[in-house]
Amino acid sequence: MCPDINDLAALINCLQSAVQSDGTGQYMLFGADLFPQALELVRYIDPTATYIRIDQIGSDPLVQPGSTDVHVIGSAALFNTVYPGYQVETVDDSTPIGITRLVNGRALSRGLETEVAWRPESQTTVSLAAAYIQALVTNLGGASCYPTQTPAEGCIEGVQNESGHPLPDSPKVKLNGEVAQRVPFGRVDAVFGGTLSYQTGTLFQFSGNPETYQPGFALLNLSAAIESKDSARSLKLFVNNVTNHFYLVDSEDFFSGSVGFSPTAGGNYVVGQPARDAHRYFGASVSIRQ
Repeated sequence: MCPDINDLAALINCLQSAVQSDGTGQYMLFGADLFPQALELVRYIDPTATYIRIDQIGSDPLVQPGSTDVHVIGSAALFNTVYPGYQVETVDDSTPIGITRLVNGRALSRGLETEVAWRPESQTTVSLAAAYIQALVTNLGGASCYPTQTPAEGCIEGVQNESGHPLPDSPKVKLNGEVAQRVPFGRVDAVFGGTLSYQTGTLFQFSGNPETYQPGFALLNLSAAIESKDSARSLKLFVNNVTNHFYLVDSEDFFSGSVGFSPTAGGNYVVGQPARDAHRYFGASVSIRQ
């Protein structure tokens, strides 16, 4: 155990591996054993700071990635991250000029992440990464309603209780697969590859605005390259978003009030930000390493 908080120098020395600051007034606390003392240190340094508690268990790779005598490597990790001082900035769009609210609550993010790589033979590699994440608000009242939200939908006098709601832009399931095939040709190799990623649906707004929901989708990227034997030089041709699937990276409703929002007349207007590869595109890249 760490010494009493009054001996600050000794406490800092004891907790230096358990407390890390990200430079923005938010601290990350690692491990359950030292959590009470680490929290006291954070409060001693900055009583107004927010903090995160992180508990994680997992396995190291079954073998080192550089090993040549095995065909499968993998790793897995369970994690639980608690945000006891979770701060949320919400905007009330019920008036032409939005009103910003800052509310405090509690949130968590927990789940399982796994990664497996399989090499059936020396020139072929197949990898898969998967994650199941539950990210939600556990306690938060007084948050702004979304435009047109009714009392039956939880909006009471312009505010709602977000407890139990998912955090924004937090898909529950993410999958990523990759295949690479190398074909030797004299002094160079041809390398063919493909990646397939998938994520489940998610809401972009903390308020739970249903108009900002994006259904689950998959993206396919393909490539072909010529590489030197030492991989120091390469020329790659690629096509990203092969299926030409349109998707967003953000969706906002911040201007609904300025275009005539009212709970009775409607006015739940949203605007979306397309991803850079929201449409299929082709290209080429050259890589030279000394």
